Amino acid sequence: MASEAVLTRTRAEDIEGLRALISQVILEERDKIVPVSILQDVEEIKRSPVGAVIRMEGAILHLQEDVAELKRGMALMATKEELRSLQQVMEARFGEVESRLGQVDERITGLQQVMEVRFGEINRRINGTFGILITLIIAILIKLFLG
Repeated sequence: MASEAVLTRTRAEDIEGLRALISQVILEERDKIVPVSILQDVEEIKRSPVGAVIRMEGAILHLQEDVAELKRGMALMATKEELRSLQQVMEARFGEVESRLGQVDERITGLQQVMEVRFGEINRRINGTFGILITLIIAILIKLFLG
């Protein structure tokens, strides 16, 4: 008992909606491969070749200006190596400034001590002179009243 497979042939045209499905899949795959912007450019060229070329030239000139501006900006930007070098120079300079400020601080401290000593001496002299002056005034007063 051999079972025989019955082969039936069906034509693609006989399957309802198959043609539309295949067309849709082909269009989806085409959209994945060919960017929409290219198709839009082609449509513009078909409609108005001169206008499309003029618009594209304008876009190219605009891109060239942007690239030139970007190059100018890049020329002004410092590289990481330049920044590291600048940082090292700045650290060295700040270290030198701190060292000099430390020396200035020591000098100021020394001057303050000298000024304190001198003002102390002046204060003692003034007190001594004031004491002598008061003694003389008292002596003169005593001589005037008792005298």
